[in-house]
Amino acid sequence: MSNSNPTGADHPENSDAAAHANLSESPGNGDGDSGAATPTGLVAQSGPDAGNTEHRVLTEMVTLSEPRAAAWEEELRGRLGVIGRLPRTLTIRGWIAAAIAGLIAFVTRFWNLNHPHALVFDETYYVKGAFSLQRQGFEGVWDGDNVNDLFLQGDYSPLSAVEGDYVVHPPLGKWLMAIGQMLFGEDTGMGWRFTTAFFGVASVMLLVYIAMRLFRSPFLAGFAGVAMALDGMGITLARTGILDGILAFFTLAGFATLLLDRDDARAKLAHRTAHGRLRPNGTPTDTWGARIWSRPWMMATGLLLGMACGVKWSGIYAVAVFGLIAFAWGASARKVVGAKLWFGAGVFREGIPAFISLVPVAFLTYIAAWIPWFANTNGYNRQWAQSAPAAEIPISWAPDAVNSLLHYHGSMWTFHNSLSKPHDYQSQAWDWLIQARPVSFFWNGASENPPGCGESGCVQAITSVGNPVIWWLGIVGLGILIWNAVRNRDWRAWAILGGYMALWMPWLGYTGRTIFQFYAVAVLPFVVLALTYGLAYLTRTLGRPRIQRLVWEDLERVTDSARSDGGRGENAVVVEKNDEPDPLFARFAPAPEHTKPAAPWWYPPATDRAGYVAVGALTAMIVAAAIFWMPLWWGSTVSHSYWNLHMWFQSWI
Repeated sequence: MSNSNPTGADHPENSDAAAHANLSESPGNGDGDSGAATPTGLVAQSGPDAGNTEHRVLTEMVTLSEPRAAAWEEELRGRLGVIGRLPRTLTIRGWIAAAIAGLIAFVTRFWNLNHPHALVFDETYYVKGAFSLQRQGFEGVWDGDNVNDLFLQGDYSPLSAVEGDYVVHPPLGKWLMAIGQMLFGEDTGMGWRFTTAFFGVASVMLLVYIAMRLFRSPFLAGFAGVAMALDGMGITLARTGILDGILAFFTLAGFATLLLDRDDARAKLAHRTAHGRLRPNGTPTDTWGARIWSRPWMMATGLLLGMACGVKWSGIYAVAVFGLIAFAWGASARKVVGAKLWFGAGVFREGIPAFISLVPVAFLTYIAAWIPWFANTNGYNRQWAQSAPAAEIPISWAPDAVNSLLHYHGSMWTFHNSLSKPHDYQSQAWDWLIQARPVSFFWNGASENPPGCGESGCVQAITSVGNPVIWWLGIVGLGILIWNAVRNRDWRAWAILGGYMALWMPWLGYTGRTIFQFYAVAVLPFVVLALTYGLAYLTRTLGRPRIQRLVWEDLERVTDSARSDGGRGENAVVVEKNDEPDPLFARFAPAPEHTKPAAPWWYPPATDRAGYVAVGALTAMIVAAAIFWMPLWWGSTVSHSYWNLHMWFQSWI
């Protein structure tokens, strides 16, 4: 751009960069509507008349013209790491990757789902609980001996029709499991396990979507989906009628909407900042930055995490950690756009709106899961408050049903915090990432199977051991993740680490409680994402998390110039414009038809031959391990010697 323009193109009415907001010349005109705009801090000494004694210094307030505001918004979106909607081609490829991974997940999770026709591990609680809910609206007590055998035979007479059973998990997961029994029968494995298998497949496809949001690469997203589809813990938990796989889906879905909220909130911030009132250095005049109250994706996060809590209480950790992540992202976004009091803005204009959108929604969703309990007086502890001593009533003025629920929750809390009974397959959380102590879900020894497997005899076994390739190399990916989170401040690395913080790290504090390795199925998607991140980093296909392209001082140059026909005064500030294209903004304009447009800044680098070889080799290792282990994830009939071949460590038996 030039400081002179003989064509007169610098006239505000002829320039597409002319500004439309006020620049006050005195305290008395702080809200004035007149005066031309300037998007730079060079107003005091710019232009050929800088030495004019009548030159006046304008107050610091700027509003960009629409083209320049759009360009500055695009720049802020890049600095904030906002990509928006993916191009159609990438989207289609992403859906293809999701379909392939989903098909693999469907086969591995639904194949012969009726087997075994037995209540596997904790199915004795959850399958029968789901049956009771869909039969009579509450979880009744099962009395008598050989209850499981009778249940398998279709004899449900041991179920009490009036006495509620003491259960220590909220009812939503079992209500969802009841859907499978209503669709496929109460006496079939398909009915008992349909819901968990469905959510297992859905989790794989959802992970592909999340990987697309993080890596923008259908190739990497497809790898992540295939890896999760072929993990043994994910397969076993999806093929077993217990709650943890359902919990994993809702926490993963909440993470997906958290990512969408990040993009949505940052896009709004970039737009309102660029199109709002700015200081000459490009920062917002409001020291806290623009107000953003509408957070629909955060409300969706609250809904999904409330449902997670309605399955198992451990979902509350995701509410807390994801809420803190939202605050950290909000505060950092305010800092990026130049809000002077960015931390305070993070608290009051990011943290509080996010809290309002997240926590009340999650709480109300959780309470909604108990509506059937409120509606049925036979539920456990449902009428406790009616006969309880006044001194034990939690809230004297609350309805009996509310006090009964509070008392019930107190009993559940006591149970969960005092559960310390030893179990053969219990483990500590630090064992989970290395698969040190998987759980034997099902075992039929040689004496319980027909002959035909050689001298060692036939056995059927189901173990929750994960795919060793995924979990062990996932530790390497976790190390790379931490390195990039700290050194390069990659928000994607911090996001994935947030999954570990929410769904694995809290269990490190339960050293005295009886806990199991399969709880880690909720963190499995983040292990896969860590592995994918590490692979992308090593193959140089990770792509940029953000970009800075323009410098504010180069956004527009201005000069003081008299206007003879504008009626705005002899020192009005106008924006210069040349007849030649502006190189600073050429990147934001449509490319000429005869040139090939450059790839967007966020587009992942092209994968070279070495990258394809690395991803292909790792995928082959995962597939080979899955083929080797699949009989023990499905409970297939194998020889005892074949089963023993998989027991690499004594702790795996």
